Amino acid sequence: MSLSIDGIASGLNTTELIEQLMQIERRPITQMQQRMDAWRDVNMRLANLETKLGNLLLSSTFEAIKATSSAPDAVTATARADAAVGTYRIVVKQVAKAQIVASASPLSTPASDPLGLSGTVTVNGVAVTVDASMSLRDIASALNASEAGVRATIVDNRLVIEHKELGKPLDLVDSSAAADGVLKQLGILTQDQATGQWVANVIQHEQNAVIEVNGIEVTRPSNVIDDVVDGITFTIHDRGSDEERTAVIEVAKDANDAVAKIKEVVDQINSALEFMASRLEKGAVLQGDATLIRLQSALRLELMERVDTGTPYSTLSAIGLRFSREGRLEVDETKLREALEADAQAVYKLFAADTKGGDAADGIARRLRDLIRSYTQTGGVIASRREMFERQIKDIDASIERMEERLSRQEERLYRQFRAMEQALSALQTQSAWLQMQLVQMYAVRG
Repeated sequence: MSLSIDGIASGLNTTELIEQLMQIERRPITQMQQRMDAWRDVNMRLANLETKLGNLLLSSTFEAIKATSSAPDAVTATARADAAVGTYRIVVKQVAKAQIVASASPLSTPASDPLGLSGTVTVNGVAVTVDASMSLRDIASALNASEAGVRATIVDNRLVIEHKELGKPLDLVDSSAAADGVLKQLGILTQDQATGQWVANVIQHEQNAVIEVNGIEVTRPSNVIDDVVDGITFTIHDRGSDEERTAVIEVAKDANDAVAKIKEVVDQINSALEFMASRLEKGAVLQGDATLIRLQSALRLELMERVDTGTPYSTLSAIGLRFSREGRLEVDETKLREALEADAQAVYKLFAADTKGGDAADGIARRLRDLIRSYTQTGGVIASRREMFERQIKDIDASIERMEERLSRQEERLYRQFRAMEQALSALQTQSAWLQMQLVQMYAVRG
């Protein structure tokens, strides 16, 4: 493009004028891309909705059970979906504990220096070899690396050995029956002054958990007890005291998960419908698009259909979901929770009923999912629309170079025409000025 100076004679911004004319020429390409982008956004919102609908097709969403404790510092509980609703009074008589042994006194050798001890000790039936080059830290590491099922630490330069299993005693066999055995030298085994026998220096004795469940005493070698009440796991917490503690465990239906997932679906439906409406408005990129209008109508119709559940909960309005005057799907949470408390299975069927499974009709979530898939899956309506736009854009792209060349020539022609116009105006202005001068001189001579 040649250099030009705007409107010297005409006063017109010819560059801006030409750019606007060129934008008009390129408008078909821009509009096609905008329509394809709009359908891509519709597809994305429908895909998100399909994902969220999947949660409403799971019976577990509607079968959640919660267990709450009146004294969570003493006992907490979790419940499976198949747990029976009820109340359980738990009395904690003692918690399960692991046996812990330790050196009777701090060792005089620093923990990182070799101890000069050697021999093979046996811990819970597992042999652990100690040589003279090993320090206290090395011995602790060797115990932890073994399969003895213990946890070894160093506290105040003492070796501490804790059984990993609650309620079980440590089985310790020294490297030698004599006083120079490794465990004896470490102070783990000490000699009883009364009997002369070598015994473990126990700082915590092992014990089982003992609880009462609704008056029935239960003993278990663990603080996590899952085999007393079917579907419920009790966890006993140690407060460092052997005092009896009581907790009441309430096992009840939990509607929170279902409510949250239903709300997620409602939010996504509103997002999809509002986006469609915005693209169908007057002057919008998909105004009058028959395919999008049909999709929007189909979604609304599916949400208002009845489902034969054999219960009072056969429509969304029956569980508190209805369209407002503004066209938004809204949730009456109180009504929804009441329906879930009254008959969670019926609410599940309202969303997830399946004719293939013997139900009278498909549920709303299942029908919506199938409708969405007919649009979004490979070969679906949206894919076909996008393919159509892509083919059109591909055709346009194939001719863009020719079009650009044509537009470039047209742009240059416009610049030439405007330059010619400027030159003509400039000549006319020069001629006009010369005529005015001649007239002035002529009147001056006559005067």
